Amino acid sequence: MKKQYIHHFLVAVTLIMLQNAAWAGNWDYLGGTTVNDSTETDVIMVGAEHGRLSKLRLDINRAPVELKRAVVTFGNGDKQIVERNRIIGKQGKGPVLQLDGGKRFVKSVKLIYEAVSPGYKRATAKLYGK
Repeated sequence: MKKQYIHHFLVAVTLIMLQNAAWAGNWDYLGGTTVNDSTETDVIMVGAEHGRLSKLRLDINRAPVELKRAVVTFGNGDKQIVERNRIIGKQGKGPVLQLDGGKRFVKSVKLIYEAVSPGYKRATAKLYGK
């Protein structure tokens, strides 16, 4: 009986690890920043070394953040503005942003966001793409 519980536990842990590895493994880390207590704007420079991208995702750690807007600047100078006004919880994976025009070179991503709980631990924001 005890062996059966241990076996089920190990299977569950293995499945969770594989799922997280598969999720993280498909995304390339593009850059990151620390979020202060107030509304702020940060620019993450991406560049052509990351290749052509069709999707972006912003992950948040340590404290929740409200993502107000993202402005993606492409290699040719075109811009895609995304209004989100969405709270991403601590330890949260943000929404996936589908880029207009298929796979494109991303020059930079400008993030406008605000810490949801000022005075709490400073949040870290990490940008991923694929």
